[in-house]
Amino acid sequence: MTAVADNVTVHARYAVMAVPPNLYSRVSFVPPLPRRQHQMHQHQSLGLVIKVHAVYATPFWRDKGLSGTCFGAGELVQEVYDNTNHQDPRGTLVGFVSDEKADAMFELSAEDRRRAILSSIAAFLGEEALTPEVYYESDWGSEEWTRGAYAASYDLGGLHRFGPDQLAPVGPIHWSCSDLAAEGYQHVDGAVRMGLLTADRILAAETAEKTTANPGAATAPGQG
Repeated sequence: MTAVADNVTVHARYAVMAVPPNLYSRVSFVPPLPRRQHQMHQHQSLGLVIKVHAVYATPFWRDKGLSGTCFGAGELVQEVYDNTNHQDPRGTLVGFVSDEKADAMFELSAEDRRRAILSSIAAFLGEEALTPEVYYESDWGSEEWTRGAYAASYDLGGLHRFGPDQLAPVGPIHWSCSDLAAEGYQHVDGAVRMGLLTADRILAAETAEKTTANPGAATAPGQG
């Protein structure tokens, strides 16, 4: 098989699609993928998340005996964590604004959005959160190779309908990302698990192909 990109052409026996399922349609397949794949991929999508980093002169929340870990289902920023680098005297908070709350934030100007988000963090940790030295937003919905967050999921009934086929290879093409992981879904742990699983499946396919092509090459028990 051959994979062609802007600046490189790769020839290989197998390919691993390690991007979220919502991006499969951005790749042209020749010949086209089977009907089942086309239908399945139309039922997978990502949500919308704004990831915020706010850096302060000190991790002021620790002086209050607070961990910096905050959850509030009704808050604009529903999750906050202490993301301070090791041995950094400054303090860094990371927070997440998701889905319809993120939609509402993008209706605001950049300054009003910053004010609203920092006010939400301050409701957890105090007014010191209103004045970071550095403030940065990651809009995952506009990034080319994500187009959303946190991970792809099926619409209503989609997992029951298509789940058994989501990892089925199409010829030499294997599907592998944390969005498809049973354990560790949407996390690095899931990505590692999927990488190991896919590697095992490709090795098994390679072994089966060689055995079929040359049955005498199979190792007899006790002769490995």
